[in-house]
Amino acid sequence: MPIQPGLPDNKFSRFFKCKDGSLLVSHLNGISRYDDKGNKFALIYAYKEICTTSSEFIGENDGVIYFYTEAAEIIGINAGSFKLQSIFKTGLPDYKKDFSYNPKLSDNIIGGKVAMIVNKRIYTWDLKKGELLFQSPVYPDISYFLLRQINEHEILFYTYNPKGTLQVINTVTSQKRQIHLDGEEQTEISRCVLFQWQNRMLLSINERVYETDTSFRHFKYEIVNYQNEPPAASATIQDMLQDNFGNLFLRTVTGGIRKIIARNYPLNYYSTGSQEKNFIIALLADRERNRVLAGAATTGILIFDTTRQLIKQIPIPSGTGKSLGPNTILKNEKASILFLHFAQMLFGS
Repeated sequence: MPIQPGLPDNKFSRFFKCKDGSLLVSHLNGISRYDDKGNKFALIYAYKEICTTSSEFIGENDGVIYFYTEAAEIIGINAGSFKLQSIFKTGLPDYKKDFSYNPKLSDNIIGGKVAMIVNKRIYTWDLKKGELLFQSPVYPDISYFLLRQINEHEILFYTYNPKGTLQVINTVTSQKRQIHLDGEEQTEISRCVLFQWQNRMLLSINERVYETDTSFRHFKYEIVNYQNEPPAASATIQDMLQDNFGNLFLRTVTGGIRKIIARNYPLNYYSTGSQEKNFIIALLADRERNRVLAGAATTGILIFDTTRQLIKQIPIPSGTGKSLGPNTILKNEKASILFLHFAQMLFGS
């Protein structure tokens, strides 16, 4: 798109899709709106002087679209008329000359509030009242790759130390709590991305993707491929996006783009390769470990991976020279596996 009427500049562009489908473009001269029907632009907000970088969109809330300028102002534009609605000076340093004051904005607005990291501090700003509500201490090693409001009073972020740890700060009590990820304690988090995929909340840590709850207290599952490997392989995930069909795309730093199909129901066949050993009388799909456990008559326990490969066979002696096959496989509350045969416990791990 060349410079044209309604689009006086096209450098350092940022894009924002409004709830009504309108496309806004932030550039060095202001904010333009693209009319897809007429294939033309309209300048809806012009700066008094040309900026050195484009403003960042905060989001849309209660019919107002907000953006943060390099002069540390938060400007609101009516989402219906695209007319100026509010201008508030945050009181924070501008970043025209010192880019360290460039804000990292939270990727959501809750209760009319937005969180932001400015010069290694976390702030909360009330968009409607135009006032600063919270300021944290300085976190020297805070990351600018993650900032999300869990609720009106809790903000999720992470620092590079301690390794493999997410943190939540309460803006009322100023207390912090830590979230440790299993298997990630010794891994430094280089990139972390949050994404709402259908009715699930996804969190990526480097190349791995986890499913979590909205409180970020429990990490239910890790999403892997059929080889029980991270979908991004060894490439760090930079962003997650969803297409109109619900498919998930992972944009990586060095490994290209990976696609996770939303609805895929393949028919998988699990077998030992020997017909006399395939009399299955019990089954358990262990999603957390990405294993399929089968109780086979006279064979014991068969353990398959999600590529349908037989990983291990565990015989259960019966005292008669033959193995018993459990007709029930259960999990207890501690996620251990219990193998039962006719209500008699024969094996546990």
